[in-house]
Amino acid sequence: MEMQNVQYKVHPETISSEVENQVVLLQYESGVYFTLNEVGTNIWQLIEEEKTHQQIINELQRMYDVNEERLNQDVLALVKQLKEKGLIS
Repeated sequence: MEMQNVQYKVHPETISSEVENQVVLLQYESGVYFTLNEVGTNIWQLIEEEKTHQQIINELQRMYDVNEERLNQDVLALVKQLKEKGLIS
C-alpha cells in the first residue's frame, strides 16, 4: 500500500486531553487509555487535522532535525499502537 496518501481517522469514541505538554487519549467504549510524549502529541495533532501520512512526515521534518526514513518508522510505529488500541483507524 502506498503510504503517502494514507489518512488516519480518530475513532469517534476517542477523546483527548492535553496535560503538561502531553496528550492523554481515552477510547471511551473500551476504557483503553494511552499517553503521548511531545513527539507523539505532535503526531496526534496532525492526525486530528486529517493530514496524510506524507504531510505528517513533512510537518515533523520542519519541527525536528531527523531524517525522513526515521520519522516514517516512528510514525508507523505509533500509528500501529494507536490502531491496536482502537484509538484510530
